[in-house]
Amino acid sequence: MKSLDNKKISFLEKIFLILVFLQTGTALTIDFSFLGYLIITIFILMIIFKKISFNNAGRMGLFIIVMLLFYITQVIFNESGSINLLNLLKHASLFAMVFLYASSKVGTNRLKFNYIIRLIVLFSLISNTLFVLYLFGFNLPITNTIVHNSTSVFYLLTIHYDKLYGIFNYRNGGIYWEPGMYQIYLNLAIIYFLYEKNLSSKKRILILTYLVVSVISTGSITGYFLCVAIFILYTFFNNKSLVTKILLGTLAIVSLVVVLPYLGNMYEVKLTTASYDHRSSDLNFGFRFFLTNPITGYGPNSDAYYNAYLMYFGSSRGNTNGLVSILIDFGLIGAIIYTYLFIAFISFFSKSYGKNSALLIISWLVLSFLTEPINTHTLIYFILAIGMANRISVSNQNNQLRRNINGK
Repeated sequence: MKSLDNKKISFLEKIFLILVFLQTGTALTIDFSFLGYLIITIFILMIIFKKISFNNAGRMGLFIIVMLLFYITQVIFNESGSINLLNLLKHASLFAMVFLYASSKVGTNRLKFNYIIRLIVLFSLISNTLFVLYLFGFNLPITNTIVHNSTSVFYLLTIHYDKLYGIFNYRNGGIYWEPGMYQIYLNLAIIYFLYEKNLSSKKRILILTYLVVSVISTGSITGYFLCVAIFILYTFFNNKSLVTKILLGTLAIVSLVVVLPYLGNMYEVKLTTASYDHRSSDLNFGFRFFLTNPITGYGPNSDAYYNAYLMYFGSSRGNTNGLVSILIDFGLIGAIIYTYLFIAFISFFSKSYGKNSALLIISWLVLSFLTEPINTHTLIYFILAIGMANRISVSNQNNQLRRNINGK
């Protein structure tokens, strides 16, 4: 019988990871809410067929129990009465399952993360191909309308109709419902491939060039700044060959050349349109709203913020600042927990891929959470869970080593 510690991912695990990936801010989640229940079903099947083990899930299990009690507390003490209990239960179940899965076969967590990155690249290839076909005038059937200026093709490409800063008529959202969401995961893939050792230099440069072009196609100014910052930080902290430094520097310069001519236009647009007003209210009004229930927050999928925004501004919208959303959804308790999970993931990535990658991951986390409400994305939960699972595993190993040394 094969050991559960064998460093490979089973077929059911791959299906589970694909569903976790698709459950994360994609157009599919708008029309197919059953995806979450499908994840739960696959998780149960993995238990039945013994593809996961709970042998090392003690401390993780305790953490999950505390979080579930936290969710229950939100329901009991939430005075707004705005929590959808069914959605909260589904959300709590998905949270528990990805954290339990991350604690199973911890030795394969790097493989799981590698698989997620390859899913990002695979689906981006599909989306980008459809985007190019659309730009060249191919008549692609529209699956659904996401918002008033975005449409989805086969649920595999979101086209955002936006003459952004005078540059684009169309912005590429990939499979996500918004281009700003697409750039977040593209930039994570860029960091990964900068540090992935099992690639030749030519293949690495080819993949990185493709990912940079993909980021440019999103039309996301935040994505541009993050992409440039990643390459500058990487070049600064890594003593690579002169040729590699020149190539990486060229990519950074090209990115800057694309952005700089339009920075003046960007600020003019941002400061004179609803975009600036919305982003400002997300920060200012969002923080003031958090102070109305600062300890536990209002819970994920709560309508409390929508209702308060409607009363104050006369229109309803969600908060797009992920860091403020953490405070609104989970309060100060949740903010402390997220901070711990951020640190754990930074530690996992830097130990797995390179010590000097920490600042790049910190930049990615901060800019990503500042611009998009990704704090309750299933994939983000899984990424953070990997960090926590590995931290617990290292702690257990150190404790065992100390016991062995002390002869106990």
